[in-house]
Amino acid sequence: MSRPVASLRAAWSLARRDLVEFLRDRRTVVVTLLLPMITYPLVALSSALGVRTALESTTEQTAATPLAIVMSGPGSPLFAARLGDLLLAAGDSSPPEWPSDVFAEIEPPERAQELLEAGKVDLWIDVPDHFAESLLADDTFELEARVADSQPATAKTRDQFQALITDLAEQIRTERMALAGIPPSLFDPIHLSFVGKPVPKAGLEDSGILGPLAGAILVLLAVLTMTGAFYPAIDAIAGEKERGTIETLLIVPCGSLDIVLGKFLAVFGVTLATLAANVVSILLTILVSLRFLPTGSTGHLLQHLGQGGLLTLIAFIGLAAVAAAMSLAVTTASKSVKEAQNTLTPVILLVSALAGVAIVPGIRSDGIVSAIPFAGQVVVSRTALTPPPRQPDSEQGESIAEAIRDMQEAANAGPKAALLPLLVTLLSSGLVTWLLLRGTAALLTDEEILFRGPDAASGFRRPARRQVPGVIHGGLALALGLAGLWYVQGISPENIVLAIPVQQLAVVLPLLLLLFWQRVSLRQTFSLRWPGGGHGVGKFLSGLPAVAGGILVGGGVFILGAAAILQFGNLEMSPAMKALSEKLLSLMLEQPWWLAWLLMAVLPACLEELLFRGWVLSAFAGEAPSRNRMVIAVFIQASCFAVFHLLPERMPQTFLLGLALGSIVLATGSILPAILCHIANNSMPLLLLSASGVRGREALPAELAEELGQLSLPPAALALAAGAIVIGGSLLAWTAWLRQASAGRTLGKLASLLFVLGCLAGSPEAWAAEADLLDGGPQSQPITQPVRVAIMPIKGIVEYVDDQPRGYSIDLWTELARRLEVQTHYVRLDSIEALFTSTTTGQVDVLLGPLAMTEQRERIVDFTHPVAHSGLQIAVPRTRDSGLWIALASLFSWDLLAILAGVIGTMVLTGHLLWWFERRHNADSFPARYPRGVWEAVWWSVSTIITGGCENKEISTVTGRLIAVAWMIGGIVLVALLTSTLTATMTVEQVTGTIRGPRDLAGRFVACQEGAVTSEAVREYGGIPRIYADLDHMLDAVHNETCDAAVSEAHTLMHAISTAEEGEFRIVGGVFDSFDFGLALPANSPLREPLNTAILQMREAGLLDEIKDRWFGDHD
Repeated sequence: MSRPVASLRAAWSLARRDLVEFLRDRRTVVVTLLLPMITYPLVALSSALGVRTALESTTEQTAATPLAIVMSGPGSPLFAARLGDLLLAAGDSSPPEWPSDVFAEIEPPERAQELLEAGKVDLWIDVPDHFAESLLADDTFELEARVADSQPATAKTRDQFQALITDLAEQIRTERMALAGIPPSLFDPIHLSFVGKPVPKAGLEDSGILGPLAGAILVLLAVLTMTGAFYPAIDAIAGEKERGTIETLLIVPCGSLDIVLGKFLAVFGVTLATLAANVVSILLTILVSLRFLPTGSTGHLLQHLGQGGLLTLIAFIGLAAVAAAMSLAVTTASKSVKEAQNTLTPVILLVSALAGVAIVPGIRSDGIVSAIPFAGQVVVSRTALTPPPRQPDSEQGESIAEAIRDMQEAANAGPKAALLPLLVTLLSSGLVTWLLLRGTAALLTDEEILFRGPDAASGFRRPARRQVPGVIHGGLALALGLAGLWYVQGISPENIVLAIPVQQLAVVLPLLLLLFWQRVSLRQTFSLRWPGGGHGVGKFLSGLPAVAGGILVGGGVFILGAAAILQFGNLEMSPAMKALSEKLLSLMLEQPWWLAWLLMAVLPACLEELLFRGWVLSAFAGEAPSRNRMVIAVFIQASCFAVFHLLPERMPQTFLLGLALGSIVLATGSILPAILCHIANNSMPLLLLSASGVRGREALPAELAEELGQLSLPPAALALAAGAIVIGGSLLAWTAWLRQASAGRTLGKLASLLFVLGCLAGSPEAWAAEADLLDGGPQSQPITQPVRVAIMPIKGIVEYVDDQPRGYSIDLWTELARRLEVQTHYVRLDSIEALFTSTTTGQVDVLLGPLAMTEQRERIVDFTHPVAHSGLQIAVPRTRDSGLWIALASLFSWDLLAILAGVIGTMVLTGHLLWWFERRHNADSFPARYPRGVWEAVWWSVSTIITGGCENKEISTVTGRLIAVAWMIGGIVLVALLTSTLTATMTVEQVTGTIRGPRDLAGRFVACQEGAVTSEAVREYGGIPRIYADLDHMLDAVHNETCDAAVSEAHTLMHAISTAEEGEFRIVGGVFDSFDFGLALPANSPLREPLNTAILQMREAGLLDEIKDRWFGDHD
């Protein structure tokens, strides 16, 4: 019989044995089958009723209301007549944006004001006598609607009246076009309508309901599936240890992986049974709870239930495999059932947090989330079950922007959209399961873990001396280091010179504490030895190839990683990554090179290597690691090394670097080559800047960073990097062979040759192709005639004080004119169109701006080198909900907090009652002393509501058992209420929505400046731009609630907000649609090259940054 067949038979035999044992455990049957039958009906009932109540409240808030207006003035009869004709023409089919009814009366001004202040009318409109003349002419009539000071009209009232007047203006516009002989189709070239069977029109009550509801149910399904693996996994390994049968199991004639595979199959089988029971309960609950959903919406909401449910089941089978393997791995590292239960409880909390990530608004299945265990399965299932947006009736048209937006939403929802993410999550589940099983097999045969007794340390007594730390100690260092790194982000200094040491200290401080407490061998743990084999001089010479190889590999990995990012990194960097890049570039350009090198390369490399390639690698590899365990250890430390860098853009390259560094340490037996490899990798940005010719000069970080981001490395650099990796890897392999063979003779010539190759590979001349980054071009020639410079007043950019221009652009041009030795004549224009017209016709020599450099503008004017880099940002009123904290806070309501407080209070009360009745009869589980006994009883309550029971505590009295049953049932009810309230809150939040970023502009009125690039950007995100002459009018429109937000260039917008009334506006979201800003010139202008030279000189001297900060400050 072949070995694989024998292994499978052995694993299957063990699985059948354990399954029989599991079925004999009544607790396993209860948790697996009965708990879902009780949980989902309660959750569905409370969720459906909660969501229905919340949506009915939302519908009432958004329903149209009557409008009462009073008119005065000579033109009021005509205005009332036109308004009446509009209402009469609409009849019963008035738009939903209109008031439900309009009550109007005409009174003298004094009487009108009395009615308004008394609150009997909502608005007072005074119509002058030239209203009729304005309608006949081509003028724009300025209509003012006055509100009361004591009882001002609500935002809904204003919006409804605004919609009414907008349609009246459209009617008048159509009449004017008819008088002028212009067909209306001239301004409406395309009208979209859908032909065929119409979908029933959606009301507000079923808009966005299934996403939060399905997400909450899927999170609960993930947690209960993990719970199904809880008790079988505890009994599989920890139970064997506690019963003393693990030694007998290990002498069975089969491998450790066969034993682990058999245990896994048994736990996986019980987990699948739990999943099946949950799915059946969910389907039955859906059939029952359809009556509680909004009427007329079930067909639309459940149209993907069949295919989506199948994809969900497939995805959750992968989740069940990960849950079984993870539970088995955790219990293998535990000594007893109690220890396994205490360890698995926080793991379930971690699983709940991971699954909950998938229901955060904005999380999509086409990103990296689908590859994350538990979160990936939930987000893929939610995508498969979510129906596409409804289409309008065939009789009612739809705008092109709305149709495109609906098609995009439809593409991101439904079973078809979930197929590729499903494949990703299945591959991820398989890989994670395999790694966990391999790690469990390694732990099972580790005698230190398998046969360890009780911890030797008690109180403040340190444990016994050991060679390397254990797996738990390695994981503890990672957990504490990641927590320290995360929390220190909020308190680290803004100055990066101080921020780097603070963050490194936060990562290494837990390691220092563990190193003090755990008495381990420093030499063995941190591989503090010289690489190579042999003795004396031979050992020293045999280690030189490893030193050179580490340096070459580090430099080559950075260059190839940077080339891959430049080639395939089409996505725009996140604001956090941009901020970090600018800070690092500032450090390299503004500080001495030795300080930048120490902070960027030496300090992180030394400390991070001691943590990851020292403590963590030795903890997971063990004292005498096998090949499989070494592979697992290298993979784990590389993954954690990538996670510690926090930013997703950095994780792929740091993961590959971590793999290389871990392999170097295990191959050479020394941490020194890894440290040098890490230093070389981190030193490459400094070397590249040095090759660019900017070392030791002051320069503008933001703009220079943008240009570096657009580089494409020369082929010679890529060839040298690949050669460096090949040569370095060969040298490291040679050192590993020497170490194994204990050879080290006659290596002097070889070491010298290696140093020559290393110097050639790292020579700055190899990167000389980068030196054209700051090439200034030909020198400028003196220009004697006055230069005509076109300017337009913009707050902060160009402002007139005593008929003299001042501002950012004026200071910028003054410095440029001084360097060009030219005189200036400013030409004031009042619109961006006039600026471009004057420039293209040659009426001016320079359009100062600065203007956003776009492809469309490049076709009509020439641009200089960029003088600034910025983008667009969004301003909203201060009262609007915005920002990450407000977005998270919006998920909480007083009802949710009240229920949460009720859960905690009931938990504590149950613990007190249980302790009171059990303390005299069951002192082993619930000690009689008050603090300790109540704590154990409360812990039983927490464990029961999370995992369905507490293995190490028994309840002996009849009263105590009645309390326990009441708590189990009541706990399920409380959890169901908590879930339903959270679901209702998220549903209402998704229906109403707030502006937190550019994606939230869809369907909103957005104030934009005339002639700027903002209107096109707003249209791309589905917004409705309204054009205004300048930024002041834009902010006034937002203040008056005519527009929902304003979009403008970041610096000018921040400056305008800072000079406005304090607390009136706020910026939401980050910078989007970034642009370079430059000066515009007529085609073939002789000023272009002199200006480019002067701009580069100012950039190198730091003057561009200085002028910008002088007017706008540092808003990073």
